[in-house]
Amino acid sequence: MNRWASVVSGAVLLALVGLLVWKSGGSSKSATPPASSVESRSERPSDAGVLPLAETLAALKFDVDGGFGHIAQPTEPSGDDLGAGLPKGSPKTVRFGVILIQYRGAEAAPPGARSKPEALALARTLAEAANTDFKGAVHRGDTGSMEDAGRIQRGVLEPAVEYALFMLARGSVSEPIDTPRGFWIVRRIE
Repeated sequence: MNRWASVVSGAVLLALVGLLVWKSGGSSKSATPPASSVESRSERPSDAGVLPLAETLAALKFDVDGGFGHIAQPTEPSGDDLGAGLPKGSPKTVRFGVILIQYRGAEAAPPGARSKPEALALARTLAEAANTDFKGAVHRGDTGSMEDAGRIQRGVLEPAVEYALFMLARGSVSEPIDTPRGFWIVRRIE
């Protein structure tokens, strides 16, 4: 009977390891985003004033598969990994609010979502309004916008969003940031 239990335990352990390797896409993660997701700045002349996620990801060598939607419980990054690209002395956690503006092709965008240029125009308008009335701008954003999204630690968000958020002064609002889920406008509460 003990032999049978050992065989079953070994098979379960092997299956779990195989599942983890399969979910992670193999033993090594890609250090740069796939070429199809990287848009050059010259291809997007209308995006002036938008923090380009793809360029920031490439510069920071961020693993695209590890984005916000994939991390339910963040692991504690170690030492230099924590807040890559942020200057020493940056806060380890912040409280923030977010305005989401979705567009066709963005993750979880509803059917009939606005075009990306329309979303960018709205995002710029809301970012400007958010400087004086963040609560009002949140109500004009899409579902998922929150005046107070709570406290978040470094190492959870995509690098472009994280860098913008953790570099903001308390009470300040970012420019629109292009993310896989649409444009984000973040406000650092504390």
